[in-house]
Amino acid sequence: MSARIYIELQAMLIKASKKQAPFQNLDYNLVHAVEASIKKFKEYIDFIKSNDIYFLATLLDPRVKTQ
Repeated sequence: MSARIYIELQAMLIKASKKQAPFQNLDYNLVHAVEASIKKFKEYIDFIKSNDIYFLATLLDPRVKTQ
């Protein structure tokens, strides 16, 4: 579930950086902030991908329940 959220967030940030709908009216200062956040997001995701502990912690988190 968290992987899907990360993918959706990344797609949303990319759309915002390219000023695609629904972000076509973003101010250029916000676009620059989004571009910086994409860079930080990529660093975070790359770190998670390179470290199995984060993946396992997500799976074993007792707050995440399935029905």
